[in-house]
Amino acid sequence: MVKNNKKSLNIIIINITSMANIKKKNVIIGIIVLIAISAVILILFNPSFRGYLESQNELKESHLIQRYEKVVSSLSFNLPDTSDQEKYLNMPNFLTRFGTCYYDAYASMMNYVENTSYDEFIWYGRPLMFQHYDSDFGVRLGPLRGELGWQAFHNLGYARYCGNTKGKFAPASIMSYISPDKNYVFFKSGEEALEFIKKLMSAEHPVYLQIKDWAKIPHFQTIFGYDETHIISPGIAHTPKINWLEKPLPEYYEQPLNDEYRENLTYKEFLEVWSPYGHEFCWLDKTGPSLSKKEIWELNKKDALEAPENIQMIIDGQNKLSYQGEISDIHENGVISVAAASRYLKQQGYNQLADKYMEIATAFYANEGLSNIQKLYTEAANLWENIDYINK
Repeated sequence: MVKNNKKSLNIIIINITSMANIKKKNVIIGIIVLIAISAVILILFNPSFRGYLESQNELKESHLIQRYEKVVSSLSFNLPDTSDQEKYLNMPNFLTRFGTCYYDAYASMMNYVENTSYDEFIWYGRPLMFQHYDSDFGVRLGPLRGELGWQAFHNLGYARYCGNTKGKFAPASIMSYISPDKNYVFFKSGEEALEFIKKLMSAEHPVYLQIKDWAKIPHFQTIFGYDETHIISPGIAHTPKINWLEKPLPEYYEQPLNDEYRENLTYKEFLEVWSPYGHEFCWLDKTGPSLSKKEIWELNKKDALEAPENIQMIIDGQNKLSYQGEISDIHENGVISVAAASRYLKQQGYNQLADKYMEIATAFYANEGLSNIQKLYTEAANLWENIDYINK
């Protein structure tokens, strides 16, 4: 009985000691938290710290200004100090609408600045390339997508400039022919970026941009006008879906637009659909001569000869998880770019090649397997071996 009492007493003493230790720890933690909060308050309200934050903001502001001035001073045209109250560019816009609105936007811009046809623009973008790009920076498989437009701009003698409010560059895998130091400008707000776009348009330079999916206008699009309250953009509400294998050429419309094809977005509406992509936009500047028809012919021939081997590498690695999304996009991009290449080759008198690439476009349209598509690309490569450039 005495032993049990002693044991109970020891347990009570241990519990009291444990509780005391816990309270002591809580007090210590509370003191530490109080000290930390006090330190933060002292730092935040310290004039020196506020001065540091202000200096950092000033440095950031200075950096934005320097980058802006560097880009603007490098342009071959003068950017006006202020934009017009309203402006409308007499810019034809292509109505392909087969899921690759970036082709439409890019080709519309080039048609405006140089009267380049849709098919010629696609040809200068190297549509016969079947890329196999797998690195730490990303995976790019199949016919070119947005990169086709950037290739075309470069090969036609234009530099591409971009602006946004994110303060970030595009992924390294898609930074073709553009320098982070020379070709990017950043803005503090969407309103500021929009004002810059209006200045570009006042100088007769169209822009293309990316917006979130919306029922009224495409994901990638040009804007061709504005007034005091609205942005004017091509609409898609009444645009028919085009079967690329039935239409000999993309349809397009010219300004002034009737209400069937135009969309007037208030500035508020426009900024809302533009903001999810950090108010990103791009414009062009002529920086050099275009490649000759023979030079771009040689590049396309090189791509055509390399395509079968690149397709084989995709077939060998198509079970890779990283390839799945890329492979799903191959057919859609192949229909558009290869069909355009076929039409262009037909116009230039290369009937055998034109027919073969229309056969390839048809295979893409039918979602045929890569093995059959590779067979057709191999047949096309064999034709290239026996065809010389026709100087027209």
